[in-house]
Amino acid sequence: MKAVDIKRMVNNYYHIDTDLPTRCYEVARPRQIVMYLCREYTSLSLPQISRLFPNMRGEHTTVMNACYRVKRLIGENPVIAKDILALVKIIENNAK
Repeated sequence: MKAVDIKRMVNNYYHIDTDLPTRCYEVARPRQIVMYLCREYTSLSLPQISRLFPNMRGEHTTVMNACYRVKRLIGENPVIAKDILALVKIIENNAK
């Protein structure tokens, strides 16, 4: 699975563009989910994942933080957990 495919799937799932240069929740949370899923389903490094987003300038610490937050949210927020599970199913179905 390619990172751009994961990004496209998340964008389609949330009906937003994660490339928008904003920090609002509606864009930032799906962007963090893209980073988390790319970390889990690709062999890309943290700087490579950050370069998927034009406004990040290769900030690998942002990806580290996103992965940490999403992992924590999966255990705390049932809506996020449900979204991640649905996205994982989409990714795994498209990987076949």
